[in-house]
Amino acid sequence: MNKRIYISLIILQSLTFMTFKAKAAIEAHTLPYDSIHNYVGADPQQYIGQQLCVKGLPDNSQKLGYDGFVINYKKDDVILNDRKNVYKVGDGYSTQYDALVGRCFNVVDVIAHPQTKNNPEEYARYSYLKLQDQSIGETVYYRYDSQGSNLSFPFIVIGFYEKRQQQLINKTYIFSQKALVNPVNVINNQAVKHNAQGMQWKCLGVTLDPQKYLLSLLLQNSYAERIIVPYEMVDPYSDGGQKAYTVEEYNTYLKKFGKINFNNVLNNVVKTGMTKEMCRLAWGEPLEITKNGTVETWNYSSGTLVFRANVLSRIQ
Repeated sequence: MNKRIYISLIILQSLTFMTFKAKAAIEAHTLPYDSIHNYVGADPQQYIGQQLCVKGLPDNSQKLGYDGFVINYKKDDVILNDRKNVYKVGDGYSTQYDALVGRCFNVVDVIAHPQTKNNPEEYARYSYLKLQDQSIGETVYYRYDSQGSNLSFPFIVIGFYEKRQQQLINKTYIFSQKALVNPVNVINNQAVKHNAQGMQWKCLGVTLDPQKYLLSLLLQNSYAERIIVPYEMVDPYSDGGQKAYTVEEYNTYLKKFGKINFNNVLNNVVKTGMTKEMCRLAWGEPLEITKNGTVETWNYSSGTLVFRANVLSRIQ
């Protein structure tokens, strides 16, 4: 065999092997989107190929608009942005509310922040979702924070929404005491008459609110009263303690904790003698946990819980 041809074949095989290894490495570090979480945290590559719909904002935040949407990601500055680079800028440095609410984009790429190599400590947490609105042929970039939260993430992932439709339909919930405050019957637009502790509510459907594009559940009780609640009310990962339990969960916890303890949990009340599991259900995930031997301290915005082993010993 000609020596040059032989060397060329060796190089070609090496390049093919390297390409295979590179592809395998990328796949090993990027999981496909599983539709379990709307906000995926440290692995935004999962969003590639997904469709995102911009959520509405609370009434008191609409004037402020949306942060993080830019025209050219290479010119973006996390701390102080150029108003000319902000997509459809409003009065300040944010995008106008009406320019984005309800719009849907396809994620075509996820790009690392350009300054990550020079200053990884400050910029590695940021990347850019390259978004395309195919209906008008427009591209915009969203600055994604891998240390953010579902609360700060301004999108509903359509795959997540469709998964919730499949999973939640016909599920029956019992809400904590403070979760449903003065609910309104959507059939007659009057106050619900039957909302006692332990009332069961069956999910008839999952919808996107046509006004604010928020994920919501249509629920009905045994008296044919219907209410609409935000998805966060039944999301076990939401902040502030668990607000709703399936009937199966309710019966399991009632048997496990006893009536008095579980009633405290349902009222988002913590008391000394309760276990970590009870406290987590009542108050949600702590902002910070510190350990010192068998003593564990959970810090919340509303107070501090101190545990010895698995039992709450002090509330500060």
